[in-house]
Amino acid sequence: MPRVYLAGPPLADDYRRLAAALVGELGWEPVDPMRRDFRGRTEGKEREIVEGDLADIDACDAVLAAFTEPDEGTAMEAWYAHTRGKPVIAWTGDAWAHPWTVYVSRSVHVRLEDAVNALGGYEKTGDEIGAGVSVIVVDAAPGDGPALHRHTYREVFVVLEGEATFTLGDETRVVHGGEIVVAPAGIPHKFVNSGSGRLRQVDVHEHPHFDTEWL
Repeated sequence: MPRVYLAGPPLADDYRRLAAALVGELGWEPVDPMRRDFRGRTEGKEREIVEGDLADIDACDAVLAAFTEPDEGTAMEAWYAHTRGKPVIAWTGDAWAHPWTVYVSRSVHVRLEDAVNALGGYEKTGDEIGAGVSVIVVDAAPGDGPALHRHTYREVFVVLEGEATFTLGDETRVVHGGEIVVAPAGIPHKFVNSGSGRLRQVDVHEHPHFDTEWL
C-alpha cells in the first residue's frame, strides 16, 4: 500500500482528519506526523521532532501539503520531499499559491478532494521526462474528477478505460475507453468519472510544466 505524508500547520487538525479519510478511500496509507504531538513542549526536542518528520517523509511515496496559511514547517517538509524526489501535491484552499509552492509541487489544487485525487495516478512534467509535454496518468474512482479550470495551452485526454463526462466550455460530452478529447487553449473544462468502475486515462498537457487556472 502506498503511503502519503500529511504536511500542514500544527493546528490543522480538521485538515488531517479529512485528508486521512480521503487518502484512505483512495487506497493510500496516511502518515500523520502529529501522532508525535509536541505542541506546547517543543523546546529542547527540536532535533527529535525534525528527524522524526524526515524519517517519515523518507518512508512515504508522496507528500500532501496544506499551504492554506503560511507555515515554516510545511514549507521545509515540502522542500525536503522535493529534494528527495518525492512528489509533492499542494492544497491551497483560497490562499494564493506562492511561487516556491508552485516550484516544489508536482501539482497545486484549490480543493482538497482534487489534491487527493492527484495521488490516484501520477504526474510527470516535461522538464522531468525531457519532453515538450507534461503527462498525468489518471486512475479515478466513480464521481471523482477535477474542478473547472483552463490552461494557456491545449490538453489532450486519451481515455483508456471507463466512462467520463467532460465539460468543454458550453459543451458536455460523455466518452468511453478508446476515445480522445481535446480541450483547446483558454477553454474552461473539467471531467468526472460518470461510470460505475475506475476511470483510467492519460492527460497530455502541451507544455513542459503544468500551468492551471482554477475557476
